Amino acid sequence: MSKVGKVVVNSQGYEAIVMGIVRRTKYGNYIYKVRFIESGYVCEVDGGNLSKGSFKDYGRPTVYGVGFSYKGAKSKGRIYKTWVHMLERCYDKNFHAYSRYGGSGVKVSQEWLHFRNFERDIKELPNYEKFLNDPSYTLDKDIRGKGKLYSKDTCMFASKMEQSHAQKRVKKIKAISPTGEIFIFPSICRACDELGVQNANVYKVLKGERKHTCGFRFERVI
Repeated sequence: MSKVGKVVVNSQGYEAIVMGIVRRTKYGNYIYKVRFIESGYVCEVDGGNLSKGSFKDYGRPTVYGVGFSYKGAKSKGRIYKTWVHMLERCYDKNFHAYSRYGGSGVKVSQEWLHFRNFERDIKELPNYEKFLNDPSYTLDKDIRGKGKLYSKDTCMFASKMEQSHAQKRVKKIKAISPTGEIFIFPSICRACDELGVQNANVYKVLKGERKHTCGFRFERVI
């Protein structure tokens, strides 16, 4: 009996309609074109996997509930694993260090929730070639960015030593307003952004070269 026009359900529980036969393999198996009803994602599936429901709807997020992948993405090896681990840190509450990432507000840009975009964009990041050839180079969001977003504009590849040096430079800072209110910021960059003061002037206050900047006094949090 022809499967064309039938509604089938995959192993994820999503319904799809069999649109037609694409071709027949040299072994006599039929390859069908299938379209998922809700997402609209279209794929090709051989008859055996169609019957077993062994085909994914890549029109939906399949990685940690947020990441959009595609068939064959796992063959990208380290690039795919880097993407998956990035999503894990930010969106898997069972991840051992979730409290330092997703639990503290770290997110992935909307563009990088799609593996195709991530795979394309990282080729333009600093040290991409080193990442491909040196296992010590991993994705970093702190050196170029402010530590809260994984994106094309805030990330680069850096060695463990470079990342360690960068982390040492990012220390909590206390800001004291003209009226005596105290604010604690995770870094000087964050303090500058939220208070509208200049980075160079904050350093001068910390070094004792100025008493304040825009009325704010600053102290390092030990």
